[in-house]
Amino acid sequence: MPTIRPVRPGDEPALAEICLRTADAGADGTGVLDDDALWAELFVLPYAARHPELAFVVVGDDDVPLGYVVGAPDTAAFDRWFAAEWWPPRAHRWPRPDGPARTRQDEIAAIGHDRGGAPAPYADHPAHLHIDLLPVLQGQGFGRRLIDRFVAALRAQGVRGVHLVADARNAGAVAFYERLGFTRLPADDGAAAFGLTIAPDTPTDAPADADAHAAPDAARAAAVITVSDRSAAGLREDRSGPVAVAALREAGFAVADATVVPDGAGAVAAALRAALDGGARVIVTTGGTGVAPRDRTPEGTAEVLDRELPGIAEELRRRGAAEKPAAVLSRGIAGVAGRALIVNLPGSTAAVASGMPVILAVAGHVIDQLEGGDH
Repeated sequence: MPTIRPVRPGDEPALAEICLRTADAGADGTGVLDDDALWAELFVLPYAARHPELAFVVVGDDDVPLGYVVGAPDTAAFDRWFAAEWWPPRAHRWPRPDGPARTRQDEIAAIGHDRGGAPAPYADHPAHLHIDLLPVLQGQGFGRRLIDRFVAALRAQGVRGVHLVADARNAGAVAFYERLGFTRLPADDGAAAFGLTIAPDTPTDAPADADAHAAPDAARAAAVITVSDRSAAGLREDRSGPVAVAALREAGFAVADATVVPDGAGAVAAALRAALDGGARVIVTTGGTGVAPRDRTPEGTAEVLDRELPGIAEELRRRGAAEKPAAVLSRGIAGVAGRALIVNLPGSTAAVASGMPVILAVAGHVIDQLEGGDH
């Protein structure tokens, strides 16, 4: 069973491999640059070297890291160290181009060349972090546990705020940070920045190895994911997601505003795994269940499910067809992943309003059964 431990000498090759395999907006970055090693020299290895007290890994039975969180308690101080000590012996390997960057590698290498040359951003959130998990770990809660461990270590140092910057294309990561309570910060185009204020009495005061899902109210955590190319692009307001959010809140679930992701199986699967990592026990998706070319929500959901619950999907179609015959065309599925119930709903507000009572009628029983409750 995977466990969390501090980084140790000798973990560096595994850390570099994890960084590479998640480098391209959460996807495998192998071959994206001419030299794959650049990713790790910027985004993981210097942190493990400078601040091993803030570096934690998830390891498998063979004690090889499968995921990590690293960071720095003071971004400005870290950037000065990076510019003075870490980067100079390595800069010749990735020289700064004459004139504008010509390749993706030039763009990424510029991060190393420019670091320490400007004031650190986000003064209210002076620490920063990087977290990456291999796909085998995603959707099991380890992302949340790693961040809890990291934040607890920052708190012990008296740090009161942390930020991170993600690729805006990584919809799963964006959803994950929002569900953990991070708030949006200003960011450059193509980036998504988040900040978290670290108060002395926040829930991460729990023991560092505690399972974040074991909090007393964990069974009441929920998430809503709206799947729509147009809404994700800002061309259309999301109307169906808020209907599901309102129903869950009225039923007593703790749920953030809906996360909007584009159509496609990959985006859906990533968002679901992020919601699972964030501790959601009931996850409702809206949209992408029809037969249009980009309607791939069921396929993305199937990638994440451990077992299907076809009766829920059948009842949703039955109720929907009683109001609108075309509801029989919905391909939505339902099932369980880990300790969570996941259900697809069509994208119309009427379908969501009709379907939420079905979900809420069984959600508590499903969660209880997943916890090992009596029949």
